[in-house]
Amino acid sequence: MSGCFWTRTAKGALFAFCTTAFFFYTPIVQATVLREVLGEKLERRAQAHINWLLFTVCEGTLYTHAGAPVSWPALERPFLLELNYARDISTDQLEELSEEVLRRNHNAPTLEALQSQIQLFYDALVPIAEGDRYALLFQPNKGTTLLFNGEPQVMIPGEDFARVYFSIYLGDQPVHEGFRDRLLATQQD
Repeated sequence: MSGCFWTRTAKGALFAFCTTAFFFYTPIVQATVLREVLGEKLERRAQAHINWLLFTVCEGTLYTHAGAPVSWPALERPFLLELNYARDISTDQLEELSEEVLRRNHNAPTLEALQSQIQLFYDALVPIAEGDRYALLFQPNKGTTLLFNGEPQVMIPGEDFARVYFSIYLGDQPVHEGFRDRLLATQQD
């Protein structure tokens, strides 16, 4: 073996970093994936990750009807936002982050008008363990259903709640702009 320990270690670390960066930024060609949730047949439109430092916190997948435009706020057709978590998160952390992002996107009177629905939604939250999945399904003329690992937890009626709550992920000032932008990017066929 030639070279000092630090040189070999630095080269190994550089190789590992470059390899990881290559796989992290390599686009994935995805086949059409269909989901049926509470009677709605939806097609996967986009996926994105929320990262904190070097760690993935969650992966999000947006589903819409086949051929439906991916835009926000588009509440004329059903859509599903599924969040697969890679970290443990308490209900207090979820609620605190949600409140912070809601305040960035909406004025106080709007949030006050929906406070009872928002609280009902928070009351249905379950602590997240690595591998758990939350899904938010919007159905026109019904409302927003929160599912935890595929099981419905609560349904909040009305488009007003949907418009406000989905802004956490899809609004003008979301929890993560890159996440929103990737979910709402136009898909090339």
